[in-house]
Formats: sequence, structure tokens, C-alpha cells
Amino acid sequence: CSSDLLSLMDQIATLQKVNSELRERFNSELSTTLSENASSTDQIEDQFNAEKTSLMEQLDVFKARVDELTSEQAVLSHKVMDLESHCTSLDEAKSALESEKNQVEAEKNSQQKELEQLQTRLSQSVPLSDL
Repeated sequence: CSSDLLSLMDQIATLQKVNSELRERFNSELSTTLSENASSTDQIEDQFNAEKTSLMEQLDVFKARVDELTSEQAVLSHKVMDLESHCTSLDEAKSALESEKNQVEAEKNSQQKELEQLQTRLSQSVPLSDL
């Protein structure tokens, strides 16, 4: 029985030694894996932050360009309103000039008829030498 006990104690000692070695190896591998994961996580976080910074800078540039375009649009809208007003004024002036042209044309036609009538009367009148 004592030999069985000694054998069991040897087996327990061997198992404890193997358990201890396995625990050390497991802890070492776990530590290495955690260290690698932490390093990888740091790299991913650094890359993410760099990309985020780049995108924020691009967004700032985009916002500045939108502000510029909005300002340009306001200036162009004002110019369009000025041009529309100027076109309206030109249309009114053109209309007034056409009206004046029509009046001058009508007066010219009237005077032309008067002139023709005077010429007709003159041609029908008795010359002074005949009197």
C-alpha cells in the first residue's frame, strides 16, 4: 500500500510540475498575445485618428469653399437683379423711343401729304407771268 501511495505521490508531484509548467507557458503566451493585441490596437487607433484628422481638415476646406460659393452666389444674384432692372429700364426706353419714332413718322407722313397737296395746288395755280 505504501508503494501505491508513493506512486500516487510521485504522480501528484509530476502532475503539479506539469500543471505549473503549463500555467507558466499559458501565462507567457497570454502575456505575449495581450501585448501584441495592445500594440495592434494602438496602431489601429493611431491610424483611425490620423484618418479622422485628415477628414476633418478636408471638411474644413469643403466648408470654406461652400462659404466662398455662397458669397459668390449672393454677389451674382445681386448682379442679376441689377441687370434685370437695367433690362427693364432699357425695354421702357426702347418702347418710348419706338413711340416717339412712330409719332415722328406720322408727323412726317402728314407733312409729306401737306407738301404733296401744296405741290398739287401750286402746279394747278396760274403762274405769275400769266397774270
